[in-house]
Order: sequence, then structure tokens, then C-alpha cells
Amino acid sequence: MTKIAASIRPRSYEQGEDLLLSAQIAGAQMIELWCDRLDLDTAKKLVIVSELPVIVNLKDESEKGEFEGTIYDRIKYLEDLVKEGAAYLDLPYSKELESIDLSRLAQNLIVSYHDFEATPSLDEIETIINRMQSVNPAVIKLAFQVEQSIDLNNLLKLQINRKDLWGRSIILGMGHKGMITRLMSKTFQHPFTFACIDKYSKTAPGQMTISQLRKLWRRFGF
Repeated sequence: MTKIAASIRPRSYEQGEDLLLSAQIAGAQMIELWCDRLDLDTAKKLVIVSELPVIVNLKDESEKGEFEGTIYDRIKYLEDLVKEGAAYLDLPYSKELESIDLSRLAQNLIVSYHDFEATPSLDEIETIINRMQSVNPAVIKLAFQVEQSIDLNNLLKLQINRKDLWGRSIILGMGHKGMITRLMSKTFQHPFTFACIDKYSKTAPGQMTISQLRKLWRRFGF
């Protein structure tokens, strides 16, 4: 069953607490907590008080975030949040990640790859997936900017042909033309998908609100 994770990006504990409550009221089943604007103690408190399972990330400039530390700083920070009860930590894929022993985090690990400019060819995406799988994550997450029909076709074709990824991958198209990939997350058994509380709190281009996504799922029989 695909769960809806509400993406929130607070600047303080008080704002985070308000967003957690708003997400729960809106019908979220999980929380994606952006921690790039939070110190570790504040992030820990939010993980602890959340009544929903929490995915934590620490995005840098390459992923539209503000984190400026090393990969080791990022892992240490997020691992501390898992120890406090976070369900998943999300690390961006890099070749450097392949050389780090993450076996202790395997059941909690999401490895993600974002391209905010374009969608690669199918062969290129397959290569990216193979490299990501070498890290042995629980979930692989890919997000590509969709500009042309061929981009969307490639993302859908990939998921149709790779049933071995169903249930342990999230493959999304960003931008208006990629919205259908979010709608079809249940078709391809994404473990969760991402939505925002309202139109003012989007964390990715083409991200729908929780209410919009639920309404469309009902409309199309998902």
C-alpha cells in the first residue's frame, strides 16, 4: 500500500510542531522532514513528537537545500535521528557513497537521485539504478524533470518493465508534465509518495497537495 508522506521544511521547533499537526489533519500517513534548516537537537525533538513515521533528509545545494557539510557529517546527523525513532534516512547517491559501509542502516536507508534539468535515456537510468543498488538500500528514489512526452514515456516504460523494483522504489517525474507519475505511484507499488500540505509548502516542482492526490486517487479508482 502506497502511503502519502507530507513534505515539511521548518525553520524552528515551533514551526515544525505546527506543520506536523497540519500534516496529520490533512491526512498524511508519513512525514518527510527536511532538516537542512534545523540543528540536530531541534530535529530530534520533532522526530520524537511526531505521531507519524518520519523520513529525514539533509539536502544540500544540489538538491535545493542548504546543508553545507560533508557526506560523513550528513550520515552522522541522520543516523542520530534514526536512533531517535526516524523510520528512514534519505541519502543522495554519489560514487563516494558506494565506498562507505552503510550495512548498519540498510533497513532504514533510502538512496535518492535527482535531476532537476532533464530525464535521462532509459539506458542511462538503468545504469543509475544499478549503481544505486550497489549501496544496498531499502528503497531507491529517482526524480527527474519531465519536459517532453518521451521523458514521461521512459519513466512509465521503465516501471512497467522492471517489476523487480516494485515495492522498493519510488520513480517520479518532476514538473507539471510529470504529475501523472505521482498519481500512478500505487500502480507501481511505490512504498510511499510525497505531497504537500498546501500549495504554499511545495518542496518539489509538480508536487500535489495531499487533498489533490487523494481526490485523484478516488476519481481514478486507486
